[in-house]
Amino acid sequence: MPYFFDPSEINRRELTPGFTLRTMWGEKVMMSLVEVASGAVMPLHSHPHEQAGIMMQGEFELTVGGETRRLKQGDAYVI
Repeated sequence: MPYFFDPSEINRRELTPGFTLRTMWGEKVMMSLVEVASGAVMPLHSHPHEQAGIMMQGEFELTVGGETRRLKQGDAYVI
């Protein structure tokens, strides 16, 4: 199992129109790099596991547990 990753070498896959994903994982954790096109909308969905993220650049409106926030660079969240 690798310990270091070069994100530029990881293939992107499209989750839904406007959302691309690159993933890296170990034995108990997975990390995703998600890129979102301007104006793209992710359909409402749920996951059985926790997720966390940090906005690297841009802004994004996220709704969790009925609360909506506009995230900007440096903001973090846990779902």
